Amino acid sequence: MPAVTVKHRILAENAVQIWKWFQERGGIAVWQSVDMSSAGRSWTTPIRDAEGNPTQRQDWRMEETPSLTITDPAEVVVDVPKEVKRFRVAIKVGSQGMLLKCSDASSRRIRRECEKAGEESWYEFDYTTQQELKEWERRLAGFQIDLPTVENPFSLFLGGNDDASYTKFYPTQEAVQAELDMFLSDQPLNFDLHVAENGFVFTN
Repeated sequence: MPAVTVKHRILAENAVQIWKWFQERGGIAVWQSVDMSSAGRSWTTPIRDAEGNPTQRQDWRMEETPSLTITDPAEVVVDVPKEVKRFRVAIKVGSQGMLLKCSDASSRRIRRECEKAGEESWYEFDYTTQQELKEWERRLAGFQIDLPTVENPFSLFLGGNDDASYTKFYPTQEAVQAELDMFLSDQPLNFDLHVAENGFVFTN
């Protein structure tokens, strides 16, 4: 593992959990994504699980072993994000007719606003206000596509060895868990029965 030269940064909302991992699980491990569609993403887990064993990767997109482990909480700093600006963006349908993406003009504006806010700024979509969703629904009139809404805020993403991926939206975390339980009990899965005819939409 490389030595920590730059302090690892975490969000304030995760600080309590991560502090507990330092106290009870030996510290934290940082795993980078090996999936090109989620390049730059990372996961933070405790170094050890509840039984004291090294934590194993929990997602197929995670690298085989963590790229960084930290045992000293002094090597971690807590970021407290501040909202700088809020604005609406336009959404368009991708070239395949199913993928939703920001319009070119909206993408340029997002980059411009982030540059103005500073090099460490980032952007997020606020689905709770449905500002973006209303624009999607207006532009997608005639398309039968499930979208994340306040009523269905949870999603399950299925990805395979190729470029295809599918997503389904749910009203509760319990509904997502029930779907996962069904997948585990119905092995081997049938694509038509469990994906195509089960409410999943093609998203890549």
